[in-house]
Amino acid sequence: FRICIIDNDKIHTEKTKEMLNTILINKQIEYIIDEYYSINDIKKIIELNQFNYHCVLLDIQFNNQTSLPLADTINNKYPNCYIYLTSYLEYSRHISRTNYSYFIYKNDLQKELPLAIQKVINQMNHSSLIQIQVNGKIVLIDSQKIMYIESHLHKVRIICTDEIIEPYKKLDEMLTILQAYPNFIRCHTS
Repeated sequence: FRICIIDNDKIHTEKTKEMLNTILINKQIEYIIDEYYSINDIKKIIELNQFNYHCVLLDIQFNNQTSLPLADTINNKYPNCYIYLTSYLEYSRHISRTNYSYFIYKNDLQKELPLAIQKVINQMNHSSLIQIQVNGKIVLIDSQKIMYIESHLHKVRIICTDEIIEPYKKLDEMLTILQAYPNFIRCHTS
């Protein structure tokens, strides 16, 4: 579960990151959290096609500007992947034109962040992401990135475009998991 926090307030970012650590450890989800303190840094990542996050926690107010144009850019490429964070409730009326997962007033972060993360996870469960348990943790795999799956010793090897994942599963167990995804066929016994 790849999460990106975009907020120019480093203290608040650390608080958010601590809460995310607790939430995701309790859910036994493997995760990575990246932090960005500048809108321009994220724009560069998007331009280089290196923006690869399941969830973006985006502060709306950055010094003398808003992140709403950035939200539009993210929204065009990656809809429904982000949660707005703000200390300014007046922005709530400006975000209605974007596809966001959740809006959190920073004063309510303790109560709202677990709900927001659960909502994003639920949305992902209805997308092309596959949940596989690996070494006691849940790993999320984009079904579009799977090139093939093979049996190897007492594991299966899931060969993706950007990684290899090896859960202790039989190939038949993987076939059961993949039934919901019509783009997979079994072409060989191994």
